[in-house]
Amino acid sequence: MNAHITFSTAKNGSKICSADGIPLHSKYNPEHEAELFVASAETDFLPSCVLVTEPALAYCVLPLRQKFPGAKLYAVRYCADFAETDAFFDRVFYLHAPDGGAQLENELFSVIGDEEICSCRFLSWVSSAKIFTAEDKEAWCAIKNAVNKARMSLVTHSHFAKRWFKNAYIFCGAANKTAEIHAGTQPVVVAASGTSLLQSLAPLKEKRASYFLLAVSSALSPLLAAGLEPDLVISTDGGYWAKRHLEELKDRPALPLALSVEGACPAVVLGKNPIVPLGFSDGFETTMARFCGFTPMRAERNGTVSGTALEFALNITSGDIFLCGLDLAPSKGMQHCPPNRLETANESADMKMQTKEGRLTRARCNSDALDIYRKWFAAENPAFSGRVFRLSADFQFSHTLKSIPDVNFSFFKKRLYEAENSSELQAIGMQERQIDCNAKERKKRAHDFIAAHSDTDEWLHSLFPAEYLAWKRTVEGKREKRAALEEKNSEFLARLLGAQCHTQK
Repeated sequence: MNAHITFSTAKNGSKICSADGIPLHSKYNPEHEAELFVASAETDFLPSCVLVTEPALAYCVLPLRQKFPGAKLYAVRYCADFAETDAFFDRVFYLHAPDGGAQLENELFSVIGDEEICSCRFLSWVSSAKIFTAEDKEAWCAIKNAVNKARMSLVTHSHFAKRWFKNAYIFCGAANKTAEIHAGTQPVVVAASGTSLLQSLAPLKEKRASYFLLAVSSALSPLLAAGLEPDLVISTDGGYWAKRHLEELKDRPALPLALSVEGACPAVVLGKNPIVPLGFSDGFETTMARFCGFTPMRAERNGTVSGTALEFALNITSGDIFLCGLDLAPSKGMQHCPPNRLETANESADMKMQTKEGRLTRARCNSDALDIYRKWFAAENPAFSGRVFRLSADFQFSHTLKSIPDVNFSFFKKRLYEAENSSELQAIGMQERQIDCNAKERKKRAHDFIAAHSDTDEWLHSLFPAEYLAWKRTVEGKREKRAALEEKNSEFLARLLGAQCHTQK
């Protein structure tokens, strides 16, 4: 809606406005109207932020800051006519067309973050909602999606936080050989494990000498079965499924693995294979690894390892990046390119009353996470432009990725030829890096690190994010929730330090 905004003066002398003749503020006293609006915004928790959709001239800001003095204030704008009041907010988001809702959803999640979204009070300036009906519907749909995404992220983080730290504890004691990457201009193929990978294996093998092959853990088995050995495997998952995929490396001790320090990995692989440590900016895992003598490469946390792999590839080459096997949608039959370690294990449990078809059908229906991952790849990102492509043997994908064009192997071979004949071609290098202390010293450092941090709020926040957030935002029963949180921490430390983690297979 391209509403015509006009400005005038209220009875009390304050500036007001209207859209196509319909007032957005009280004609008599817009400040009092805003006070009543804020007074009606009841909440049973302490919000860390407040977001208002199209607050027009922002008279609500002052009473909001008085009612929620410690909260950040955000606004979503439907037009640019009120930009002069944007500075009153901590951050303003604009609903841009086309695809404004998708862009807004991604921006809210990336800027505010999962925890603040889950502790945010969302408010609608009613007059704007009545006038900008289409924009308001699109904005609140984006907010709903961002909240659902944040809840899913927080639930995942809460479920895995303790597992991640335990993995990092194992990593610090068990990793023996590390390696570092030297960036180049060589084209990179990032292999994921979607069903489209199967048709691509033969043409990938044909040009194998012309690119750097980075394989996510679930793509390792089909690549090796086709005679395609990756230059590097990457894994960031903290669960058992990633560990199962990495079992392929037990018989290939020379094959390097880029592993987040919190990722799950068989101890024998940690001990024998060259490890490129990856560190995320949040949490204690990377900090502890550095304290124990490791030098992790910076990595970006992502809902899917393919997203982390893409951003990793952007850091190690200035050349083209081809995403292969990145379907991001459920298929009619198998959900992954065969052979797949988890599928093989699941097949052994199939029976007459619990059939394979029933299992695959459930997998096809549970595709909410794929929708979220697809939106991330499809979002406008200048870093992708002209460099990142989705490669297949003319596979018919069910969705496009917008900013990442789909290309076939004719295009792939043409770009490889151009790269090979470029005077600036430089291979991506890798060399072993010495860890500055032995395993015994690293274990002692890990214990010292835990002793120094395990009674801090930062520790509780990192290891128990959902419980910590519930304690922070609660109004009543704060002492009881804190006591319960500290009890959980004591139980975790007893299990962690009492277990023989370094012997885990």
